[in-house]
Amino acid sequence: MQRPEYQLSLGKATALLGRPWTLLILDALADSPCRFTELAGRLPGISTNLLTERLRQLQVFEIVERDTGSMPQFVITYRLSKLGAQLEPIIGEIAAWGSRLP
Repeated sequence: MQRPEYQLSLGKATALLGRPWTLLILDALADSPCRFTELAGRLPGISTNLLTERLRQLQVFEIVERDTGSMPQFVITYRLSKLGAQLEPIIGEIAAWGSRLP
């Protein structure tokens, strides 16, 4: 029998990471930091509203960081935080597992 703390932790992780597009966003950011438009280009089919919402959620949980570049351009990019980078091997394992499905 699983401990209640384990189930709670698994539930929280699933609630955040199990939302549509979230793992795909994190996977796209694992390659390199990118601008919003670059990220949207790596995710054909995602609406800009949904991408904005997911990025905000991931920032709240400190999985993604928003970086405002320095002058003169102030280019905004998104990248995985240290916490987010810890998900890279997990995402790779999920992708490998998914490749075995019929």
